[in-house]
Amino acid sequence: MFWNWFNEHRDIFYDLHTLPESEQAYYYHTLASKLQEFEATVSYVISSGAPAALSKFTLTTNGDSEGFMMVQNLVAMAPDIPNWKIQAFIQPKITIDELIERTDPPYLFSGMSIKASDIVWKPDFIDDNTGKYGLLLGFNNLAKSLQSRPVEEINEYMTTILLDVLGEFTAGKKLCALNYQFLKDDVDEDWLALHDLPVFLNTNNM
Repeated sequence: MFWNWFNEHRDIFYDLHTLPESEQAYYYHTLASKLQEFEATVSYVISSGAPAALSKFTLTTNGDSEGFMMVQNLVAMAPDIPNWKIQAFIQPKITIDELIERTDPPYLFSGMSIKASDIVWKPDFIDDNTGKYGLLLGFNNLAKSLQSRPVEEINEYMTTILLDVLGEFTAGKKLCALNYQFLKDDVDEDWLALHDLPVFLNTNNM
């Protein structure tokens, strides 16, 4: 029933970015409500394609692994919908090469600029029940700016970046907590670069 409804409204959602904000809000809210009937954590991202290109409808839980099975089931049941690509989970957007070469684009969060390649990390602990890792994150060139921010705000920033580096599925399956240490500009050799994190998590399977 959900996919029948979305298919019936596919042209509206395809052109939604061109409609008045009030109409956009109505359809976005309706879509979110229908998805949350399945699972409270399930949400979505719509990326509008260029003219004559596919738009992308991504089902996501924003890294909450409790809803992963529902997302996978919903996407598995999706029909072919003209002009749309349906996918499960936020996919990696930053490549390892970009992190190594420090060519990754900066994020602009509340007036501050953060590059993923300025983040360093250490394994902090392993949850014995789930096998997931807690990470200790540190920051080159960002310590003073970030230290003055509420931890909830920092969590939001770091979660966004890690989802773009790891992809939602890996982040949700492998990570359980983020803690922070605010560093001086020089980082000792015990800290690892962010480009090492995907390799570490894929090597240390649960």
